[in-house]
Amino acid sequence: MVVFLISPECKFCGHQETLQHLFFPCHRSAALWVHSPVRLRSTMLRNSKILDCWSEICDQLKLWNGDSNYIQMTAFILWHIWESRNLCVQPDAQVDNLSSPMLWRPPPSNGLKTNFDAAADTSNCRDATAVVVRDDHGRVVDWSCKIWPHILDPHLVESLACLQAVDLAKIRGFSSV
Repeated sequence: MVVFLISPECKFCGHQETLQHLFFPCHRSAALWVHSPVRLRSTMLRNSKILDCWSEICDQLKLWNGDSNYIQMTAFILWHIWESRNLCVQPDAQVDNLSSPMLWRPPPSNGLKTNFDAAADTSNCRDATAVVVRDDHGRVVDWSCKIWPHILDPHLVESLACLQAVDLAKIRGFSSV
C-alpha cells in the first residue's frame, strides 16, 4: 500500500487549501478564470461553500447568455484545476480522474483515444455525459459534455455517451481514434 502525506497548504500559493480556495481565490485559478472564455472574476464570488459557488456561477452564466456551452466550459476548467493540483501533489503518479481501478493507457503513436462516461443526478431527474479525447502523450485534444433531462436509464445514458464520442470524432474529423 502506498501512502501519500499531503500538506494542508495550497501547492500553488501556500495558503490553507480547501476546495473553495483551490478552485476560485487561489491566484493561479483566479488568473485562469479571468483569461478563460468564461471571464469569471472568481475572487468576487460571495459564497464560501463550493456547491454554492457553482450555483452562483451557473446562475450568472444563464443570465449572461443562456448558452450551456459556458457551463460546460466551467466544468471543464474546474476539472483542469483539480488535475493540475493532483499532478503537483503526486508528480510521478498516473492520475486517473474518473476514479476507475484501471490506469489510462495511451493510444498508438500519433493516435487519439476517446474516453466517455455517464452520471445520474436522480434528485434533479437528469443525467450527464462527458467525452474526453487525448493524444498519445495524454494531452486533452478535445472534450464534450451534455446534460440529458428525464432519461434515468443507465444503459441508455451510457449509449448516449458512446454516441456523443463518435459524433465528436466525426464532427472534428478525427480519423485515428
